[in-house]
Amino acid sequence: MKNIETSFDEIIDNLLLVLKPIESEPQISKQIIVLKQLRQRLFSGEIHIAIIGQFNRGKSSFINKLVKKDILPTSVLPLTAIPTEIRFGEETKAVIDFRDGSQKECEEKGIKNFLNTFVTENNNPENRAGVSKAVVFCNSEFLAGSTIIIDTPGFGSTHVHNTKATLDILPNCDAVFFMLSADLPITQMEVNFVKQIVPQSSRIFFVYNKIDLLNKADLKETSDFITKTIKGKLGIDVGNWFLAVSAKTEAGMDVISNEVMGFLRKEKFFSLSQAIERKLFASIDAISKYVSSTTATLNDELNAVRIQLEDLKKEFAENEKSVKKFAELKEQWKNFPFFMPKIEKIKKISAQISDIEIMNLLLESKTNVFEEKHKLYSNKNAEIYKKITENERKFVKIEESQKTSRQIIEDIQNCINLYIQ
Repeated sequence: MKNIETSFDEIIDNLLLVLKPIESEPQISKQIIVLKQLRQRLFSGEIHIAIIGQFNRGKSSFINKLVKKDILPTSVLPLTAIPTEIRFGEETKAVIDFRDGSQKECEEKGIKNFLNTFVTENNNPENRAGVSKAVVFCNSEFLAGSTIIIDTPGFGSTHVHNTKATLDILPNCDAVFFMLSADLPITQMEVNFVKQIVPQSSRIFFVYNKIDLLNKADLKETSDFITKTIKGKLGIDVGNWFLAVSAKTEAGMDVISNEVMGFLRKEKFFSLSQAIERKLFASIDAISKYVSSTTATLNDELNAVRIQLEDLKKEFAENEKSVKKFAELKEQWKNFPFFMPKIEKIKKISAQISDIEIMNLLLESKTNVFEEKHKLYSNKNAEIYKKITENERKFVKIEESQKTSRQIIEDIQNCINLYIQ
């Protein structure tokens, strides 16, 4: 739970500060990008609306009608391969960024052909062109006020990577238009996909497209079926958020604009705040897992040496008992009366000896066995002591080498603790 006395921007700035020393760590660099994006969105007030649905649900056609510009390529086949942002701009144009840092632009004339070259599966299969980002700028009332639409690849086609690209978009979305279609009202795959959206989006608009294919009775029957299915399987009462449209004839598009514009006016900042809080604390959770994992790794490194030290000390203690025992036996044997028979001497000390080999050596008059055993265990302990000393130095060296890492981890954990109750 967030400390309500601390603003989001303060949390983000403090986290970025304590994460800077380990910004090159892959897990942390990813979260730094997320945090910087959240900070940018706080300042800009952007709200991201993703258009999501199975392939061939008419997502791109719907967006064209929504922004009242014929800008995105459309097809009856699985088309969009690269998620495409549609942002407000005084002039209509498309900008493609590539992984190698290069960029290409196209003005309004020819924009569909330009996008078709880079963001579609047919012309850029599996993103072989290396596109990192596709953005379309458009002068549309719907986009005014920092509203960003994201056209996503359709899920459920033979192109598995397109489904992955859509899933990767979800953490960056605040609201979703989930596209359904009259030619196949709702599938189990769609139900399963909505389950993944619910925890990550403040609002889901269910857009029932292609209603021009239905008569009035069929529209009501299929609409009731969809809303009951969503309620029954997902526990979601769609209420006013089920919107029947035809991107082809534009039927219902005015309702879409009015409903969503109303949502943006009334709930934008609340939804944006919810979305940022959700994403921020998801990032904090990821950072916490990194902290726990790193702490465990550091502890494991020390514990490996600590356990070895403990084992060596136990072995040293056991050997020390043997050293003492054989020193006492040597002294005891030496102090027996000279005239006492050997058998009597052995009987007197036999209770202290469990080693048959020693007993046999004594019977053979090899009475220096106690001295030899004393020397053997003394030499062993000398070697063990050497290893103990080496491991103690190693332990201290590891502790010293971990100081910086542990301090960074402690600073990060302390920072997180300020905002988590």
